[in-house]
Amino acid sequence: MLEGMESALLTRTVIGRAEERLMEHLDSGPDQAFAALVRASQTHNKRLLEIATDVVENGVDPDLFG
Repeated sequence: MLEGMESALLTRTVIGRAEERLMEHLDSGPDQAFAALVRASQTHNKRLLEIATDVVENGVDPDLFG
């Protein structure tokens, strides 16, 4: 159970960091940044965590977010 909680916390942290980068890039708020992550996830058929990890590790890819 503890392992699952740690995983969930790590996932939330990565998504939060990606949202911060997108808020800067898109000059938007957290809701719009999260929506952009969700759209990119659906458009590119990748898990939200994969998209968020890519943003955190490599920056905002214009091909994903325009």
